[in-house]
Amino acid sequence: MSKRLKASDYKILLNDIKQRIKSAQYEALKAVNKELISLYWDIGRTIIEKQKGKTWGKSIVEQLAKDLQKEFPGISGFSSSNLWRMHNFYGYYAKNEKLAPLVREIGWSHNIMIMEKCHDAKQREFYLRMTRKFRTPYFWEFRKTPVALFRPHLPGVHTRDASLCRGSAPELH
Repeated sequence: MSKRLKASDYKILLNDIKQRIKSAQYEALKAVNKELISLYWDIGRTIIEKQKGKTWGKSIVEQLAKDLQKEFPGISGFSSSNLWRMHNFYGYYAKNEKLAPLVREIGWSHNIMIMEKCHDAKQREFYLRMTRKFRTPYFWEFRKTPVALFRPHLPGVHTRDASLCRGSAPELH
């Protein structure tokens, strides 16, 4: 047996290790995303609960943003506008048993896009499921036309517009 690795064996080894590294990076990213979404969910819940008790007004959120940015200077995500997004995020999804688990499976920026551009639960569900399925918003046209891909045809059945997307239209129930 030769102690030297054949070039073809080395390529296989290298590709295997590269794939394992990419897989580990992706899994780490998913874990970080899950924690961030949980954090933003909790912050949103806290803001809503404090406002229900009428112990917090709008100015408190502004002050909270300033203090968090001061405490965590190198970390983005705690601007007053993002705190209000967290508030809305929790408010939109907390009571929706169908959508609440889906929002935890996609990134924050994708959640924001869906939350801000879709105005009903069926649209949100469609885009949450598609983003989860394709791991990225395959619907970048969504930015230009908010509901261009979502077209309800029958109750409980939604399709993608075939002219904007490859493949046949999936059915969601």
